[in-house]
Amino acid sequence: LHRVGFHARADGVIAMPSHCVARQHGCDCGPTLRPSRTMTSVTSIHDPRGSAQALSAVVGEALQRAVPMASRAQTALAAWTDIDAWRRWRSAAGASDDEAQAARAATLRQRDARERRLLTYALHRLVVAHWLQRPPWPLEIGRDVYGCPRLPGGVASTSLSHAGAFSAFAVCPRAPVGIDIEASPSRVDLLALVHRIAHARDIAEIEAGDVAGRQARLLALWVRKEACLKAAGVGLAHPMEAFAAGLDGDVVLPALPSPNHVS
Repeated sequence: LHRVGFHARADGVIAMPSHCVARQHGCDCGPTLRPSRTMTSVTSIHDPRGSAQALSAVVGEALQRAVPMASRAQTALAAWTDIDAWRRWRSAAGASDDEAQAARAATLRQRDARERRLLTYALHRLVVAHWLQRPPWPLEIGRDVYGCPRLPGGVASTSLSHAGAFSAFAVCPRAPVGIDIEASPSRVDLLALVHRIAHARDIAEIEAGDVAGRQARLLALWVRKEACLKAAGVGLAHPMEAFAAGLDGDVVLPALPSPNHVS
C-alpha cells in the first residue's frame, strides 16, 4: 500500500474544485492507470519510434478508461500506476524518453530501478500529453533548479513521484500542482525524524490520536507536505518543519518570498 498526497496551489484560481479527478473517484489517489490486456501488440519491436507510438496509444486508452474524455473538464488530473504492469513496454519507454531523462535513469545502480525509472518518465510524458491533448513528441519536460518538472512555455503544471514499483502523476493547466507517493508502512522510523517533518502544531495533532496510529499519521503528513512544497515550486529546499500543514484543510507556507496559499 502507498500513501499519495495531491495538492494544487490556488493563487486565486480554484485549482481543486469538487469535480476534480481525485475527489470524483472517492479517494486521495485518483484513478489507477493500467494497460489493457487487449492492447498488447507493438507495431514493430525493432522500430523504436513505432513501439513508442504504440505505447502512446496504450497510455491514451488506459487514461480514457480511467477518466473518459467527456469527464475531463476538471481542473487537474492525479493518477497513479504500478510500473511493473508496464514492463512489456520497457524498450518503447527507452525510445520515448529524451537524453536528459535517460541520463538521470542511468545513474541508478540496479537494473530494475533503471527500467522502472525509464518507464516512469515515459508514462509521465504520455499522461501529460494525452491529458493536454498534445502530441507526445516533441513535448519536453525539463527540470528547474529545484529538480521539479517543468513544461515549456508554462502551458501547464505537472508533478511526478515514484516509490518502489509505484509512480504517481499530476497535471493541471490552470495552477501549480504537486504530488507525492511513499511506501506504507514507511521503511524508516518516521517518529525518530518527527522534528524534521512536523511543525509544533502538527506534532500536537499527531499525538492527539491513538499511539498505534502515530507512524501512519506522520507518513500522511509527510506526503501532504512534500506535495504542497512541490506545488509551491520549491520542493524540499524549504524545510518541512518550518510550516504547519495538519492532516486536512488548506496550507499556508509563511516563509516563502511571497504569500502562497496551497489548497
